[in-house]
Amino acid sequence: MHDVTFHAEPERRVAAIAHTGIYQELATAFAAAGQALGAAQAFGRVNEMIAVYHDDPKTTPANKLRSHAGFVLKHGQYAPEGMDTLLLRAARCVVLRHQGPYEGLAQSYDWLLSVWLPASGEVRAQAPTFEIYLNTPENTAPADLVTMVYLPLEEADFNGPI
Repeated sequence: MHDVTFHAEPERRVAAIAHTGIYQELATAFAAAGQALGAAQAFGRVNEMIAVYHDDPKTTPANKLRSHAGFVLKHGQYAPEGMDTLLLRAARCVVLRHQGPYEGLAQSYDWLLSVWLPASGEVRAQAPTFEIYLNTPENTAPADLVTMVYLPLEEADFNGPI
């Protein structure tokens, strides 16, 4: 059983490094993103760490999976040279809180997409799924890592009385 909540998420601009291949190897892109920010002395421009997943690993070959690793930009800030700027549009999302090692994220995704989503009556939006990391392995034990998984949803139609 997982904790899920609904959130109206704001638009986010992200400074990121692109990655193609299995999602479990995204750490190399995170390292490159950190190096790019450090070289530009731009850590003051960003907030939390974020991963953006563009493809479904159940329907896309592993060597063609597209993702980005990076950081949410503070308002009015821009990505340093060598990094992509992504725009995540404002959306209604279901948010799953995953606590524990990153290796367990695949099971959390499987539950969210294969169990929760079909039973919820909700429809997945045509927008990337993303993760925001509340802490990092640099200073947190694997069992205490907290990852927030955001799944954008289609807006519900409302046909009731006003």
